[in-house]
Amino acid sequence: MAASRVLRVAVFRSGLRRYAPEAEPWRPDWICYYFINDAAPPSFVVDVSPYYRQTRRARLLPESVRAGGSRGRGDAVTHATFRQLIESRDAQFGALAGVAFAEGLVVREPVLRQGLLKDPA
Repeated sequence: MAASRVLRVAVFRSGLRRYAPEAEPWRPDWICYYFINDAAPPSFVVDVSPYYRQTRRARLLPESVRAGGSRGRGDAVTHATFRQLIESRDAQFGALAGVAFAEGLVVREPVLRQGLLKDPA
């Protein structure tokens, strides 16, 4: 949640002309957030199959290695049940999309498509 707020503030400020006068103001078309909440479906999924082995290995690292220092608490990300939950969700999204693994992303703004059909390959 905190990272989402920081991102929204950064995007807002990047569009202000007087915030950084040496740079041109810029705003993205939309902001994508990593899908965490299962209360609603993701806006779209991205095929992460080619990188999933690396992702799996990173999840096995203790927090002190990933974050550069221990915070003195248990790390839910490295807990086997949490890893199983995330991997099964990514496999489910992948199966629905026709790939091995996919991660969900959420977009608050409407995503405009040119039509109902997939883009021609």
